[in-house]
Amino acid sequence: MRHRKPGWSTAVLGSVAALALLAAQAATNLLSDKDTAFVTDAAQGGRAEVALGDLAASRAQNDMVRDFGQRMVKEHGEANTKLLDLAAGKGCTPP
Repeated sequence: MRHRKPGWSTAVLGSVAALALLAAQAATNLLSDKDTAFVTDAAQGGRAEVALGDLAASRAQNDMVRDFGQRMVKEHGEANTKLLDLAAGKGCTPP
């Protein structure tokens, strides 16, 4: 049998739990707000570069464009992995 304080609804308890989780995540993030914003923007931009490179590699008629697309996928993919590993080490998980 679970005991709850009188008047506390499940929704309120869920909200309190969600706030506690956000506070714990914020406490483990060792990056400033500006650094977190940069990591988020860079991760999103890097994923877009990989997607565009993949598109160029798969659809280009010109060999030079296709090679450039493949290089974008490889290089930006590696950069994204390094960025996310670094961010994870600082407690930041970009969307």
